[in-house]
Amino acid sequence: KWLLRHPNAIESDDASVHAILCLCLLLQERHQEAQLFFSRIDESTLLDPASLADFALCCFVQGQERALTLIQRATQLPGANAIAWARQGAILMSHNRLDEAEASFSHSLLLTPDCPEVLSNLAGIRVREGNYKEALSLYDRALSQGKYLEVAEQQRSQVLIQLGEIDKLLDEKLEQL
Repeated sequence: KWLLRHPNAIESDDASVHAILCLCLLLQERHQEAQLFFSRIDESTLLDPASLADFALCCFVQGQERALTLIQRATQLPGANAIAWARQGAILMSHNRLDEAEASFSHSLLLTPDCPEVLSNLAGIRVREGNYKEALSLYDRALSQGKYLEVAEQQRSQVLIQLGEIDKLLDEKLEQL
């Protein structure tokens, strides 16, 4: 819908515009349309961390190995924001580089404290490590931010089961009815 209201974006030569449009389309699983914008991106012109982080995520969603190199480049640029650091954490997590992912997520939280998505990702690392008590605490903190995160809710339920707190889980589910 946005593209219909802004047809000039399609004709833009700005690689940062193409990167964000490509990312939006990829996240909507509109891969063919995304390719139109992706093919027009000259990565050498992406000089700011936000645009480079958008492009890195485009590459990641498409399964391209260079995504990690790109996001690491983005976070090393001056002005790298919490989103870039969180994206780096997610990409590192997908490579099972949990210590580095945790460091990236922690850096993201320094810039944007209590970001529910980042807290949820940190909880996911704790689950992989088998540290269920800390994972539960992080999921609780993420979910207390008022944003509905379906995966965090589901994972929190699994953590409660792992901790043997099935009664607590059942009580919470009954309260929701």
